[in-house]
Amino acid sequence: LLSRSPTLIRLKTPSDVVLEYEVLHVLEFSSERKRMSVIVKERSEGKIILYCKGADSVINNRLVHTELEGPATRNMSIQIETQEHLDQYAMLGLRTLCLAKRVLTEREYQDWLVGYQQADIDLVNREQIMLECASEIETQLELLGATGIEDRLQDGVADTIDALRSAGMKVWVLTGDKKETAINVGYASLL
Repeated sequence: LLSRSPTLIRLKTPSDVVLEYEVLHVLEFSSERKRMSVIVKERSEGKIILYCKGADSVINNRLVHTELEGPATRNMSIQIETQEHLDQYAMLGLRTLCLAKRVLTEREYQDWLVGYQQADIDLVNREQIMLECASEIETQLELLGATGIEDRLQDGVADTIDALRSAGMKVWVLTGDKKETAINVGYASLL
């Protein structure tokens, strides 16, 4: 990353090529959506690309579905291998995210933009319509990969939970994480 502003991202590739992306839209994260996206325009080629990150359960349901031959077989293989990595990350207690993209045609983007702009000025159902617009464009994604991030408990959490339990209080942990990650957090917090 060379620089980042609200409207422009400049990157340098390992082969020293500088890429510039104009930020067109940011579709914000929410706990309901379990994902966020950014729509950018590559300055050199003019490609419009949506990049999306989110929970694997959400991203997997939004991936492109194609026949199982040729490049599609490779895509399915990548999805299977990525799921194996996600399962391994979760067993280690890591927080997992999937990353995906969709290249949009100018027409697809412009058609979507009309609805998005109308939703943005709606006085009655703005939030709901904005969610629907985001959901509409975040489909037919191509899986890029996954991440596993260590998200350690804050200092003193395990001791605090232990003290609460010693005082006779029942402690429950609610999480939106994968089951394996939640189990690992339970062990780390002495539950």
